[in-house]
Amino acid sequence: RALAPLLQTARGQSLILIGQSYGAAIAAVMAAARPAQVRSLVLLSSYLGVPGPTARWLVNTGARFANILPRDLRHAVAEISAQPMQIHHLHAALPKVRAPIHVIHGEDDDFAPIEAARALIRDIRTARPVRFDAVPGAGHFFTEAAPDRLAAMLEACVPAPSRWEAMMAEGSRGIDTLSRASKRPLTFAPPLKSPSARGKDVNTVDPVGLRF
Repeated sequence: RALAPLLQTARGQSLILIGQSYGAAIAAVMAAARPAQVRSLVLLSSYLGVPGPTARWLVNTGARFANILPRDLRHAVAEISAQPMQIHHLHAALPKVRAPIHVIHGEDDDFAPIEAARALIRDIRTARPVRFDAVPGAGHFFTEAAPDRLAAMLEACVPAPSRWEAMMAEGSRGIDTLSRASKRPLTFAPPLKSPSARGKDVNTVDPVGLRF
């Protein structure tokens, strides 16, 4: 509920929801709760309650030095420790997601092993087939190590516009072209009223349609 305002979009905009690491489960729950607002869901380097060597080291070290750890590290330790108890929310949400789901995971992720992501997709039934991209040589934070490669992969997660969206976009471009050519803004004319055969008023379309 606290993050719900982030899903608000302007008319005509599409929203791609990306959840990284611990955020993957949160993004899935949000996409399931608000299906009309999410056009595509991306689970990036998902931490799924199965710690890799780096995560295990962080938890063990955090338990020994909790009193002197910086706040960010204390929070990270708490999130890793609590994730197994919360992962059922992700399992319950994914089958309800109507948008395309894309999983992007580094093959060399030693924080959140890629095997856990593969097992999740194998065991969970979803409304649509899940696209799984295993990234060779990438670790948990390849958002920083290879941003250009990640940007290209995310671009591929953008859904193609529907026929209606394409028609609306084409119509908007046509109106904008006419407006620039005339150097005056265009407005739609209101519908005219004309009597029907039975003597009642019915709406008809203005034959001009646009006014300069």
